[in-house]
Amino acid sequence: MTFPGRLRPPRAAIVTPDSAFERTRQFVASSSARLGGGPLNSDVSPLLSHSVKNVIVLAILIGLGWVAYGKYQERALARAADTGTTQSVPLMPDSASTGASFKCDGRIYCSQMTSCAEATYFLRNCPGTKMDGNNDGIPCEQQWCR
Repeated sequence: MTFPGRLRPPRAAIVTPDSAFERTRQFVASSSARLGGGPLNSDVSPLLSHSVKNVIVLAILIGLGWVAYGKYQERALARAADTGTTQSVPLMPDSASTGASFKCDGRIYCSQMTSCAEATYFLRNCPGTKMDGNNDGIPCEQQWCR
């Protein structure tokens, strides 16, 4: 196509994807209005339906996560109960191994102990101690009983 006296075509003759889309949208809207269909809400409805789908998918994922976490907790409690019943820890250790110089005086944390033997005595004989985080019968594994 040649344009007399010009090297470039006039701006109205250049077709870009945006202008082609706009012309098509205007044509469809005017055709729909002539046929009694009313104005098109093509810009809003796909976004709305996409948002609703995202919310539904998110709700389903949250529900599945909730159920899976509940199952995980049940298994963890069952496993803890199983290991707690099969593990036997003597309540009264030999006096020779403890030194018999320790007594329950209200200390419950590893930072309050001075040795592994003292921590072991407190764990086995004193109520409410918080020195065995993994319940394996060995107290203060990071400080005293390595």
